[in-house]
Amino acid sequence: MSRGLFGPSSVAWKIDRERAVLLGGERALLMQLAHPRVAQGVSDHSDFRQRPFRRLARTVTLSLDGVFGDDAAARQAAGRINAAHRAVRGEGYSAFDPDLLLWVFATLVESAAVSYEHFVGPLDEADKDAFLAETMEATRRVGLSRSLTPTDFAGLRRYVAAEIAKGEVRVSPLGREMGRATLYPPAAWFVPRPVFDTSALVTAALLPAALREQFGLPWSLRHRAAFEVFARAVRAAVPRLPDRVRYVPQALEARKRVA
Repeated sequence: MSRGLFGPSSVAWKIDRERAVLLGGERALLMQLAHPRVAQGVSDHSDFRQRPFRRLARTVTLSLDGVFGDDAAARQAAGRINAAHRAVRGEGYSAFDPDLLLWVFATLVESAAVSYEHFVGPLDEADKDAFLAETMEATRRVGLSRSLTPTDFAGLRRYVAAEIAKGEVRVSPLGREMGRATLYPPAAWFVPRPVFDTSALVTAALLPAALREQFGLPWSLRHRAAFEVFARAVRAAVPRLPDRVRYVPQALEARKRVA
């Protein structure tokens, strides 16, 4: 039976199996929307305002299929991503632009590691470097060139910081509008407001400070203290959860496949 791209000893399996890592999903989404050309492409080619989580759910599902699936499932996931991207092009952008592919890749990898460290446990630099290398191997199938990607996780963080500092990534009015729709979806009126407030707090805490400010997210010592209480509670709960709750379904299926 095919083990797929990775296996139980990989850092990709260690990080991506944790449901708690998905708490950083909105961080990744907002960081992508902070790039004006990404925001324009998402706005032009999706029903993001009505269903802001559809794109994230699709991205997460296909990414997890690529990480935990066998060879056939990983190829199929990459094929579906490429098929969806072919139509995403407009004035000044294409889903296959190397710089946009790199930015989206960086947001996903960095957000996963940040979420793991806040909600599951520490990662050393060797783990993070391995995670970057493994995820890069999977992402080559959707057109991202290895030559464009930083060679280690510290380099990835420097790249993210530099893109923000030089203004290549800066929240546009459209990005801010879509960020608000992500945090407080108008179509989800039936969900209690405190649920969205908690999610917005987590996202604000995890975002780089400059982007948090540009999105207009409130942040104070009170917000920081509330987030620390939340993060400690999650870290304490995670080891006590049964596997079917703690881990994503793709990881459980992969574990059975390679046992």
